[in-house]
Amino acid sequence: MRQSGRRSVASWALFATAIVPSLALVAWWLGVCLSAPLSVGAAEPQSGAGTAGRAAVRGKITRETKGVPGARVYAYKSFKDLLSFGAAVASEASDEDGAFALVLPAGTYYLVARKHDGPVGGPVPQGGFFSFHGSNPFTLTPESSTEVNFSLSRKTAAAIVKPGVDQGSGTLAGVVTWEGKRVSGVQVKLFLDEESAFRGAGFAAAPPTDEQGAFSFEYLPESAYFVVARKRGAGAGPGPLAEGDLFGYYVDNPVKVRGGTAVQIALELVSKGRDVGNADGRPRPSGTRIAGRITDGTGAVVRGVYAFAYDEKVMAHNKPAFISQEVDDQGRFTINLSRGGTFYVGARSAYGDSPGKGEWYGRFDGTPDHGVTVAAGASAQGIDIHVERILE
Repeated sequence: MRQSGRRSVASWALFATAIVPSLALVAWWLGVCLSAPLSVGAAEPQSGAGTAGRAAVRGKITRETKGVPGARVYAYKSFKDLLSFGAAVASEASDEDGAFALVLPAGTYYLVARKHDGPVGGPVPQGGFFSFHGSNPFTLTPESSTEVNFSLSRKTAAAIVKPGVDQGSGTLAGVVTWEGKRVSGVQVKLFLDEESAFRGAGFAAAPPTDEQGAFSFEYLPESAYFVVARKRGAGAGPGPLAEGDLFGYYVDNPVKVRGGTAVQIALELVSKGRDVGNADGRPRPSGTRIAGRITDGTGAVVRGVYAFAYDEKVMAHNKPAFISQEVDDQGRFTINLSRGGTFYVGARSAYGDSPGKGEWYGRFDGTPDHGVTVAAGASAQGIDIHVERILE
């Protein structure tokens, strides 16, 4: 019995030796937690952590080809969140070369880059830098890695509002610049919302900017307008922007125009860089692709056309999920996909809105609904499309 008692005492001693330090550690941890101050107010955007079931975005932030350190990329779950400055996720500051990386839950996001002093939960201050990516919104799939590059424009001045002539309408005018110089021949358009992804005819289009880079919209009904500008290096024409084309999204969109007022803005353009990553819906080759040829009714190659893959059966009014490069001299195209699935395939020489007069247009007729099903990692070959020019 004494031996059993000694064992019991020894067991309790061993237990106490093991548990006391643990209890002390727990007490210390509770003290730290309880003494830490509570954070009250708006939360900062989360930078994201971990990769399981998440998507990665990486790329470079530049100011006319030169890398910009200290800039950040913000991801917004909806356009409404973007307008209210409610970012869901933010990247760390870009490095000396302008490179950034962002990990976030898979989903659809509007991506914006900013660099300026002060808080990010409001408008960009004068002198600050901003970039709304022309391919917004981005759909990021689980485990995907997408390269997205940004070119920053500078907010050179705040909008100026003066009394107008007509009390029943307003005017919106401005000057367009690029690299500090006024630019002529720029197409400036107004949109009432983001539904068209700021492509197509829009609500109104001003005549191309003059030699002073000036544009003007007169007799506008009272509303809020999104101002978007484009200039193609090869002149006016439809289709996705090419490398070297100029693009501008006004930093303080939307612009509120009221009856009896005249609003003046300054809009700085950026140059579209090379097509990499998921810019304009062109992911890096991953082995999942749709390939074929585009020809007219006689079998002749039609230059200046692109193949489009849509998630929805109705193609004309929707933004394509993926786009090819322009066909080569044999009419061949490849649509690189970031995922498998069923896509509805067509070809156009323009981008956005419904096909218009003079445009080349056609759909894949190998299936009744124009759909092509591709497994992840597989290639759908021989997806040939015949296009016709729309005459009316």
